[in-house]
Amino acid sequence: MQRGVGIGGSAWSPRSDYLSAIDELYAGVARELRELSDSVDWDDTDLSIDGRIAMEWGERFAAMNQEWARWALEQIPERRA
Repeated sequence: MQRGVGIGGSAWSPRSDYLSAIDELYAGVARELRELSDSVDWDDTDLSIDGRIAMEWGERFAAMNQEWARWALEQIPERRA
């Protein structure tokens, strides 16, 4: 398995690269959802309420994936080549 040095001097591997990509991907998803939410003129109609519920699910899903990827990165032990 190829190894090197990653961000902050931590051990790099395809596994940590994958987890970092998940973290970055869902950070972007969360940012896009916030921007979308900020651009909508929410009101008390059923469509607006359902939209906010769906938006909240997306934000929570993105946060969960980001949190999991960061946790998983912390679980990978550093190894010296």
